[in-house]
Amino acid sequence: MQAEPVRGLTVIEPTFTETKFPGAGAAEAAAEAGRPFPAEPRAEAPADPLPAPEADVFGDTPLSLGFTPVGTKARKKAARKAKSGKAGSGGLSGGYLDFALLLALAPAVMVGAAMLGTRFGLMDWKTGLGLITLEWAPKIALLSVATGLVGVIIALFAGFGRLGLKAFLVLGLSLATMGGYVWARQAQITNPPVNDVSTDWTRPLTFSQRIMSQRGADSVPVEFDPVVPLGAEFYAGRRVAEVNAETCAVARPLILTADTAAAYARAKAAVEQAGLALVTDDPRQGRLEATARSLLFGLRSDVVVRILPDPRGARIDMRAVDRAPTPDLGANCTRIGRLMGFMRS
Repeated sequence: MQAEPVRGLTVIEPTFTETKFPGAGAAEAAAEAGRPFPAEPRAEAPADPLPAPEADVFGDTPLSLGFTPVGTKARKKAARKAKSGKAGSGGLSGGYLDFALLLALAPAVMVGAAMLGTRFGLMDWKTGLGLITLEWAPKIALLSVATGLVGVIIALFAGFGRLGLKAFLVLGLSLATMGGYVWARQAQITNPPVNDVSTDWTRPLTFSQRIMSQRGADSVPVEFDPVVPLGAEFYAGRRVAEVNAETCAVARPLILTADTAAAYARAKAAVEQAGLALVTDDPRQGRLEATARSLLFGLRSDVVVRILPDPRGARIDMRAVDRAPTPDLGANCTRIGRLMGFMRS
């Protein structure tokens, strides 16, 4: 039997909510866990099993990919570009200084080659001394000084810290080489332009035929009364005898208080002690002839020694004449003075 609703009244039907008490969920979970899972289909093994992964040779070290941020790459590229620009600029400046260094060394190398070539007979004195040493090398030395000055200016603008030392080295070598030629020029001014020194021009000493044949046709002629050539800057046209008397104090006869035999023996010993190559040894005539060679170019100079009796003992006269027609810069005067010193001792 169904109750009829009463008019004018609102019927409120009760609502039931399921209330879970503590511990009920755990019990249900345990019951659920105890239920068996449904059977799953068994997976079949593959025909070709996959290879086992290889052992990591690097261990547990993480792999670094070397990632560089874009900003860092740009900065490095700009730095490399700036560095290459500096290197290019330094390369041009450094190349110029390398060339200047070779130019500064060229005169010394040329003169050294001329010395060796002349001394060992690879070239004559005209080429070694006249052409290379006195013509070509001085011009290159003067050019190297100008090149060295330009090199210092370049170093100031291109980077003095990197190129300054090299620039001053080039300039120093150039000035040293040029200074050598200035010294040689001063020696030519100081010393008379002669290559013939004798202690007796009243009875001039001459050489034997053997020495004259060795001297050759291109050598300085041996004259009884030579004159300074007109082309010489100083003493031009004057007698060599007068020039010797004014400029060479040792160009005087040597008097020894000994007989001629003893004087001859002392003269021969002096020639050998001085390192001259003995050519003529004639004690009966009281005559010695020898040949000297210069230290640098090996140029030859012929020396004759004459021993004569004198009321005070023995008189020794000497004459030294170069073969090359160039000023001896006082070498023959020094040679005669050295021989006299050995004879006195």
